[in-house]
Amino acid sequence: HLFQENVAVVRKLGFPEVIMPDESRNDLYITLEGGDFQQGSKTSEKNIESTLEVVSEDGEIMRHCMCPGEGEGFVDQYKSLILYHNNSPKWNETIKLVIPINLFYSCHLRFTFRHRPTNPSGPGKNEKHGYSLAFVKLMNLDGTTLQDTRHDLIVYSVRSEKVKLKDAAYLRCRFLRDETVGKTMSDLPSGMQVSTKEAFTISTLVCSTKLTHNVDLLGLLKWRNEPKKLENNLRALMKVGGEEIVKFLQDTFDALFAILDEHTDIYGHLVFEAIVSARGGRGAVGPRASYCCGDTMPSIHLRMCFRILAKRTPLQLFMLAMPSPRSSLLQRRMGQPFNSGGP
Repeated sequence: HLFQENVAVVRKLGFPEVIMPDESRNDLYITLEGGDFQQGSKTSEKNIESTLEVVSEDGEIMRHCMCPGEGEGFVDQYKSLILYHNNSPKWNETIKLVIPINLFYSCHLRFTFRHRPTNPSGPGKNEKHGYSLAFVKLMNLDGTTLQDTRHDLIVYSVRSEKVKLKDAAYLRCRFLRDETVGKTMSDLPSGMQVSTKEAFTISTLVCSTKLTHNVDLLGLLKWRNEPKKLENNLRALMKVGGEEIVKFLQDTFDALFAILDEHTDIYGHLVFEAIVSARGGRGAVGPRASYCCGDTMPSIHLRMCFRILAKRTPLQLFMLAMPSPRSSLLQRRMGQPFNSGGP
């Protein structure tokens, strides 16, 4: 055999070239990029250690949700490397988090930064309550997830034992640096203050078939919550990129056919256009933009769509085959004659 037993299989950092409809994934990758920290009263630069934890809104630490590397077991917290005498460490360490969907909405990431003395019994041994803190919430207020980008986080200085991390009272504070520009921080818990001269940067990547960054796609998937916005959500779906749609292909088609069942007379033509747009047009589903060339669509993704369509009733398929008063618009949009009688 080329490989020995117990070889770890590493999943791609991101989605593969082909995403099957039944694929289920919910991984969050966090990269600790680096930070800048104050030296304080020390005569030499600090040895900064960053500790990452996944915490609920009640302050409870989530157990066994971090994977420091494939083949390693899951841990409760992750501790970074310690760079000797460096107030501006550049870690560039990536950790995979596997958080259940039902807990993702109420969790946040907490980072604590402490000086680790080279001599545990030396002068730094009493710095029990002197540390810095940063955090980031995983979900936005509109129900979308944290964007896949770099995030400059606010660093808070904690110098009092009155601050109890278990209370998670800091959650009422802001966590992104751009949110504090020109604003006062009057809601700080006692014992905490913004460390304006300290900074911390992370980057995130969400690989999920259940959580989306796109507010328009989310509006369609949860259309029953706000039925008055249904028309706008259907029109917005036609502008959503194919890479995002293909990750939620099954859920998207389920939502479209549910709308077709309940609101055929009102939204039937928009549902039809949305399905055609997703099935093959400029917004053709494809996990890479390079797949969406012109008005074509890879045959494998066509088969994925038809695999989903095959589960529908004859009446639903008949509704899709009915001539539409907007067929001329679809012809121009797709750049080819439209045949309503079938493929």
